[in-house]
Amino acid sequence: MYVVGGRTGDGPGHACVASVQAYDPATNTWSAQAPLPAGRAALGLAALDGYLYALGGVTEPCWWGIPSDLAYRYHPQTDTWTSIASMPRARSNFVAGVIGNRIYVAGGSIRWPKTTDQTDVYDPASGRWFIAASMPAPRGGGMGGVWKGKLIVASGNIDAWTLDRRIFVYDAYTNQWSQPASISARSIGNEAGYLYAEGDCLYFAGGREEAAGRTWIIRLAPFTGQMWFLAPASPVARAGAAAACPPASRDVYVTGGLHGSLAVPATEKGVIHPQAVDPATRVPPVLDQESAPLTGSGILASAENGGNEIQQGIAAGLTGQLVEVELYGSGGTGTATFFINKGSPWQTDDNEFATTIRVTKTGWFSVDVSPAQLCFNKGERFVLGIFGSSTRPWHLGTSRSRYAAGQMWQQIGVSAPARQEESLAFRTHVDAYVPSPASR
Repeated sequence: MYVVGGRTGDGPGHACVASVQAYDPATNTWSAQAPLPAGRAALGLAALDGYLYALGGVTEPCWWGIPSDLAYRYHPQTDTWTSIASMPRARSNFVAGVIGNRIYVAGGSIRWPKTTDQTDVYDPASGRWFIAASMPAPRGGGMGGVWKGKLIVASGNIDAWTLDRRIFVYDAYTNQWSQPASISARSIGNEAGYLYAEGDCLYFAGGREEAAGRTWIIRLAPFTGQMWFLAPASPVARAGAAAACPPASRDVYVTGGLHGSLAVPATEKGVIHPQAVDPATRVPPVLDQESAPLTGSGILASAENGGNEIQQGIAAGLTGQLVEVELYGSGGTGTATFFINKGSPWQTDDNEFATTIRVTKTGWFSVDVSPAQLCFNKGERFVLGIFGSSTRPWHLGTSRSRYAAGQMWQQIGVSAPARQEESLAFRTHVDAYVPSPASR
């Protein structure tokens, strides 16, 4: 596993580095290799015919740096770098892949926040670059790889503010792009490391979720947009990490990346468990968290001028994907917005999931939240929220002991949250994952 270039952190004052490190999984050791001719970050890498190609990237200043068109070839046997023809367009944060005996690069940042839709092709036999058909839209910072002889570019940003979840597929034989689907998950995947393609899916590790780094192992079906999260996030959340999977192995190695503005030096090993790959062997969702037995009549009173809001804080008891939430209707009739946020109650208005629910009877009813692709580590906090109930269908009760232990908590309010020791009656169901081996 080769880690080429990078930067010492995110923000002013951090530098691009030229170092090249090689990791040997058999001995669990790193060794320094010949450095790049110059420091470079957010570059593209491709392996072809025993050579490693380092393409483009940003140069100093490394934060919002200047994109480069320079390209180099590395010979592992002689531990040397050689300059090759420059790319037609300078770029960084792009997708690179090998189809046949050529290297294809697509999209990327051309001076952030501007991105490009241009596709370039390098032919090692002639030492020349060619311009191919452009993508349907500009894209930078996405994830991608080669699948069944086609170049896949998924997710990414059109500019610094606009996320684009569409999946673009390039057919090198016809020199045409298509857009078969969009990613089902909200945003995770930007800057994820490509591992390999198998069956109808591509596999990735790491990525950026909003402003946070995540290190889930991801499986993506490019023609449906469906995304699965196959293993727990690693102990270190990071974005822009280097990831690799040895041939004929389900071991995944992740190193480097950014945690906030700081570079992460740790290397971790995970595994893609066969249970996660074969849907026929997946265990059904399991009950994770459940509200303690509730006391009293437990009715949530509502205001005539718009209704109350309840936010129930939860700490996940299992690592996995939240697929179902059950709520208890206490006999009234009401319609409200049910939502899920990450973090603790009253910290954000940015909903990860929201839907309209209606209660007409007493008893438990189910809300399918699987389309939101919400994945949590054990102990990670999230919020179940209800807003705008016009009557009083939501069951509440006092359960001080359980919440005093810090496992769950809840606050109610109209304009400002009032501190109350009460709980929404709920059950959460999780598609749980087999834990990865310990970090190395």
